[in-house]
Amino acid sequence: FNAEWEESYCFIDNKGKCVCLLCGGTVAALKKHNVERHFQTNHGSFDISHPLKSELRKLINFLLSAQKSVFTRQVLSDNTVTRRIHTISSNMQTQLKDDLEICDWFSLQFNESTDILDTEQLAVMVRMEFSDFTVKEELLKLLPMKGMPLYKLSVITTDGAPAMMGSTNGFIALCKKKICLISLSTKKLCASKFFLFNVMNVIIKIINSIRAKPLQHALLEDVDDKQSDLILHAEVRWLSKGKVLARFLSLREEIKEFLKSTNQNFKQLEDSSWLMDLAFLADITDKLNILNLELQGKDKHVAQMIGSVKSFKAKLILWMSHMKTKSLIYFPSMKKMVCDSDFNPSLFVIRIQPLLEQFKRDFTIIEPVVAFLVNPFTSQIEVRTEEVELEILDLQNDIVLKSCATDENFWNLVDRKRFPALKNEAYKIKSYFGSTYLCKVLFSTMNFIKSKYRSRLTDAHLDYCLRTGI
Repeated sequence: FNAEWEESYCFIDNKGKCVCLLCGGTVAALKKHNVERHFQTNHGSFDISHPLKSELRKLINFLLSAQKSVFTRQVLSDNTVTRRIHTISSNMQTQLKDDLEICDWFSLQFNESTDILDTEQLAVMVRMEFSDFTVKEELLKLLPMKGMPLYKLSVITTDGAPAMMGSTNGFIALCKKKICLISLSTKKLCASKFFLFNVMNVIIKIINSIRAKPLQHALLEDVDDKQSDLILHAEVRWLSKGKVLARFLSLREEIKEFLKSTNQNFKQLEDSSWLMDLAFLADITDKLNILNLELQGKDKHVAQMIGSVKSFKAKLILWMSHMKTKSLIYFPSMKKMVCDSDFNPSLFVIRIQPLLEQFKRDFTIIEPVVAFLVNPFTSQIEVRTEEVELEILDLQNDIVLKSCATDENFWNLVDRKRFPALKNEAYKIKSYFGSTYLCKVLFSTMNFIKSKYRSRLTDAHLDYCLRTGI
């Protein structure tokens, strides 16, 4: 390599390779005519606009030379990367243990999934509440509960799986033997019992029959629609039903024509009552998807979840009242399907009623307590302890505290010595998880980290990567 090539042709020597600073390209052999031909062929305009020996050319060469580190930087070995990730993860574990010791209350969030090798992974997230009324959410790690201060555990949030909810051998049952806790299950919000299986089974069968054969599937691509493709249903994806039904409805006419052209007969597509069930299910699942999205997210207080669920219950009552009068204002898919006089509203009112009853059972235990702690001066709550009753009366008649009722950090202003029971309860409620959202995010990250290209990651290394990656 000749050092003059750097100024004349903007090339540098990188570990025996001749690299162009302008485009990052290389030449096959370290010969002047190769370098010159590359420069004149690919960067001839650069040589014309910035002649050699000109001040601008000198300045550009100086700036390009400063970027040599991009081509000459040292690549860390696999062992070095592994060691650094392990060190960072160990430090984060130490900080987490310290936080668990100094926090006032914490709650746990559990969920289970499998990785690329079908190995079951139990995710345990922790939400800690500190004395300054701040909250911190972290990955706890895949480890047994031994050694953790369980007397501080206030709530466990799960997806309602039998392994977690079992009355005898389930984890929550074992915890109840030692501590008093409340179990919140968000999976029940959209129980499968509600869905009309006579509709879903036919939809899934039609979609699978079309998408299973590439030649048939390709025929739908000619539809003049931005969303011309059908979506495959996946039970594990909690928004799947709503999206599948909405897409199917938007392509209903095209699907009917396609099925006729391929001699496939589905009588349900001509049945007005079945089509009304389909439209009704599409409208309801769309509303449930909106609610589910409201319940997801980081740093969500359980009061926000209760507010969303209560609002949805009120909407269900409103929708039932409109349905009874054949008003389809809140059911756009049904309105497009038939005229207002072509259906029996009582059939759909009966189907909404079980959903309303199901929502009435959620949060019934903690809702009064949360409502009081969010607004202690206007909400009333029944208590059986004399000490707490007296604290409530003192709090509600404190003029100074009443003037700070709208403060975001109201309970941080309350004196712990004067109101020990109330403040302790406020800390406990603040530590509650609202849903298993963080576990879902963790599993998405896990599937990205432990993919088919990195399937040999051990459980320990997977934990280190997840801790530093989320």
